[in-house]
Amino acid sequence: MKKQLSRLYLLFWLVPLVVSPLQWFSSTVQEVDIFRPVAGTGILVAKNFGTLTILYFLILATMLVFEFSRKHPLVCVAISSLQIMFTTIFFMLPRIIIGPTGLSQTGMSDVDFYLRAVLLSIEPSYVIALISLIVSVGLHFVFNICHENKST
Repeated sequence: MKKQLSRLYLLFWLVPLVVSPLQWFSSTVQEVDIFRPVAGTGILVAKNFGTLTILYFLILATMLVFEFSRKHPLVCVAISSLQIMFTTIFFMLPRIIIGPTGLSQTGMSDVDFYLRAVLLSIEPSYVIALISLIVSVGLHFVFNICHENKST
């Protein structure tokens, strides 16, 4: 039972893949005095951010290989740090995609407008994916790093 519970982080890591067909971002961007709607699903994000997509699947493959083989404590720390790095980049996606241009005439000087515009453009499926990644990192840390240190 404890072993299956320790693998729960893998399910949370797969949630972004499951919600990828749903809409993650929607915004109106100004481009040459023409306002156009931008609707982005997780699949569109994956196509436009190939490096991030490859990193996601490499981390997933690494977690699967080392979860079902003999674990080394340094590998668990490396996987945890890669998960944190990926989740941080994933957290910055709205800032990267929507950015300060197009949302406000003044760019970053109108911080309140920019923050409201970014928050309005984020869809619930992206929030679900982000929260699941954070939970996955937390569960991996608790079960594979903290628990291993207590048992040694």
